[in-house]
Amino acid sequence: KKSIFFAGIYEKDEFCLITEEASENIKEIHHRQPVILNQIDVNRYLNLELSGSKFLKECNKPNLIFHEISKDVNKPTNNTMSLIQKI
Repeated sequence: KKSIFFAGIYEKDEFCLITEEASENIKEIHHRQPVILNQIDVNRYLNLELSGSKFLKECNKPNLIFHEISKDVNKPTNNTMSLIQKI
C-alpha cells in the first residue's frame, strides 16, 4: 500500500492545503498544485517551527507520472478501478 503526503496547515477544525506553482507535466491542467512530500520529509515538515516556506521550496518532491483518465471519475457514485486506468 502506498501513501501520499500533502503539506497543509490545521488549526481548530480548519484545514488549508498548501499549493505551489505547478510542475511542467501538470501546467496544462492547472497553474497550481498541492505540495506533495516524500515520506522521509514528513517528520521534518511536522516539526518545523520557522522557515516553513523555505523548507517546502527546498525539500525533494516525489516524481509523479500523470496520465489521462475517464471523465467518469467526476461522478461520485462511480467507484471502480477502471476510473484510474490510462486512456
